[in-house]
Amino acid sequence: MFLKLGAHLHQVVVEGPAGRPVVILVHSLGTSLRIWDAVVAPITGSLRVVRYDIRGHGLTPASDPPYSVQELAGDLEQLMDALEIQRATLCGISVGGQIALQAAHDRPGQVESLILCDTALRIGTPELWAQRIAAVNEGGLPAISAAVAARWLTEQYQRSNPDATAGYRYALERCTAAGYIGACAALRDADLESIARAIRCRTLVLCGDEDQATPPDVNRALAAAIPGAQFELIRGASHLPCIEKPGIVSAHLVSFSGQQADV
Repeated sequence: MFLKLGAHLHQVVVEGPAGRPVVILVHSLGTSLRIWDAVVAPITGSLRVVRYDIRGHGLTPASDPPYSVQELAGDLEQLMDALEIQRATLCGISVGGQIALQAAHDRPGQVESLILCDTALRIGTPELWAQRIAAVNEGGLPAISAAVAARWLTEQYQRSNPDATAGYRYALERCTAAGYIGACAALRDADLESIARAIRCRTLVLCGDEDQATPPDVNRALAAAIPGAQFELIRGASHLPCIEKPGIVSAHLVSFSGQQADV
């Protein structure tokens, strides 16, 4: 479906029976809600799963850049209001993790628990994001797609799944330049350390052991900043374990929400 969240139209997918615990999934920079497909398939009998495309990604139109994490979290918060979600587990990956963290801070009464995948208090440096924005402004998304997509997935996955790897690169190129640049600006400006230290809900931090974009050490630092947070390493995965190890991510979603399912 498509929902107007404030001034912005978003693509939204809702699966699973009404009345079950709600999990909201937030994707990473340059991808779409489709990166969660294999994670969602085995769990929709026990959970109500909500996915959406952030601004300028997937089938959601862009608004004019730049964006901030606070603005993008505001879209998520309006999604919860539009769907009348009283309580939910938020699960986000990379910039999606920062969005989920900000929303958990803004709406503590609505967030039951938090799962943060391959993200950080600060991702990259302002210089890195300035260079990325300049490259997209000059050459479009095809100018960066090969290098960026290669960091999403382990070399083993890329060798074993060349067609899927090419598909994810193609999906990156189909993002809008405005949406991608807007989200890069959000990453450039984000520093969520004070917000992380204020989180009081149950939190799990997951990270692929071969992640180069947000390495395990920065994910451990994120977990250390959130009171009582747990940290789990996912073996044989890079920046997008939801693609490379979807069964493990599914199992964490189910167990952390206190449900039982065969995954």
